[in-house]
Amino acid sequence: MDHPENKINMVGLLPKFLVVVSLYRKYKIEVSLVHKKFTQKSIIQITDENIWIIFNRTF
Repeated sequence: MDHPENKINMVGLLPKFLVVVSLYRKYKIEVSLVHKKFTQKSIIQITDENIWIIFNRTF
């Protein structure tokens, strides 16, 4: 799922976003551990779409 409308406002947040994506892809860290203090979300399957969802809700 692509979200082109969000990319315009992403420039300043890109470094943090890339760190999150890197953690997800390299270590498959559970969302509840990485984002507990931000979203309090339950553990979800890690996919590109879910990364976008967490990105949009967190930053």
